Amino acid sequence: MTDALTNLAFFAGVAWNLFANGVVEAASAGAVGFSLLAIGKILLAREARRSGSDFTFDALKTKMTEKPSRIRQWLTWMTMRDFYALAACIAILIGAAKALMFAFAIMTAGWFAVLCMLLLLRGAVQS
Repeated sequence: MTDALTNLAFFAGVAWNLFANGVVEAASAGAVGFSLLAIGKILLAREARRSGSDFTFDALKTKMTEKPSRIRQWLTWMTMRDFYALAACIAILIGAAKALMFAFAIMTAGWFAVLCMLLLLRGAVQS
């Protein structure tokens, strides 16, 4: 849970900093990414509770590695928290926070789409 909150707080902080400095478009992209990440993590928590399994944010990675392929391996690496934490750190250090927020929103949208697809295919999302 601490890891999830740290991820969310980091991106919220970068987006807020950009907004406070008048970079509204990038801040908005960060807000979209933040929202999708938060909703996705809530869906993962809900699925863990429903299935009675341990609560983990690696559920999607585990599901993606069940049937290995090059594209699944690439998607797994591209969505790992360690990867985007390093990329975010480098982007901020080189002054590319604006680009970071757009990339974050795009990658989070992709992660969220894959997550929703897998949950729907498993019948996990029920009204």
